[in-house]
Amino acid sequence: MTVYIGIVSFNSLADLPACINAIRAQTYSDRQIVIRDNASTDGSPEWLAQNVPEALLIRGSDNVGFGVGHNILIRTIKPVSDGDFYLTCNPDLVMGPNYVAALVEAIQESGAGWVVGKLYLPHSEGDPPRLYSVGHALRRDGYAFNVGMGLIDQGQFERPREVFGAPGCAALYSGRLIKTLAPTGDLFDPDFFLYGEDTDLDWRARLQGWRCIYVPGAMATHRGSSPKEELRAMALAHRYLSVIKNAYPFDLITFNLPFMGLHLMVRCFLTPRLGTRLAGQIVRLTPRFWGKRTRPILLRGQMQVWFRWARQQSTAQPRTVIQRWAAFVGSRGSVDNHPNDPPKPPPPPYGV
Repeated sequence: MTVYIGIVSFNSLADLPACINAIRAQTYSDRQIVIRDNASTDGSPEWLAQNVPEALLIRGSDNVGFGVGHNILIRTIKPVSDGDFYLTCNPDLVMGPNYVAALVEAIQESGAGWVVGKLYLPHSEGDPPRLYSVGHALRRDGYAFNVGMGLIDQGQFERPREVFGAPGCAALYSGRLIKTLAPTGDLFDPDFFLYGEDTDLDWRARLQGWRCIYVPGAMATHRGSSPKEELRAMALAHRYLSVIKNAYPFDLITFNLPFMGLHLMVRCFLTPRLGTRLAGQIVRLTPRFWGKRTRPILLRGQMQVWFRWARQQSTAQPRTVIQRWAAFVGSRGSVDNHPNDPPKPPPPPYGV
């Protein structure tokens, strides 16, 4: 049972040595590193070619983003057998030695489609460890957040449990899930260049009846990043396009579309340039994403359970409309960050 550890790199030279060393230190031996470099200019591909000879390195001529980069890697190693696994590993992820082994054991025992461990934010020696994520939660309006983000780890997440989904920086996906959701190799939606692709995958997998498990015994550190100005509209647009693609028709008509329209009006009023760009992307891409809608296996009532579950989860990341509005007012011009983005406590920089 091979674990293919996929890394999509773009100017990641500062992070790659620690990431690769952590992979080499894994106790799980049947593993293969596969790397797609998105036309880096910082010497990353040269460093990888010279220092990581055991990896399969694909040097791209352009930056295709996170999701498409991983799709390229999955198609390259295809066919992934039902017993094999694919681990999405961000270059700024540093895994503990048993991270892979603990995830493989958990996914085999639970029969889940994908799993994730306990992820920490980087911290200095002597400082209390703060959590990055113990899994994804999803609200009815399509806003996803990392459970536990920014909280001090006090043992409150020590039990394995089912979660809605997993951040794509460190998730292990089974070959069975990949073959079901991505028979052509497009595990992540290729129309998502960056931000929201992992949440969209969470939603799609859930609708088809797959389960995700959080494994506290698997630990890693992930720094994360925040979208630059030119990517902020894209980050928000991807959230709503995922809603258009995945929400149940009743929820979409009676709740999501009205909420989306109100949000766009507020955005256009408060941040005209960002709001106009956001509205343009949604209008332009909605027909394409509407065409991607599929018939779900999961009943609507079962999805409502997960929306209610999200309201009960603890996190320092603003999640309700009121909390996100307060964060927006306090940092005028900020936007909702990708679920994989770290907070800057206190307070985390998430907008309305």
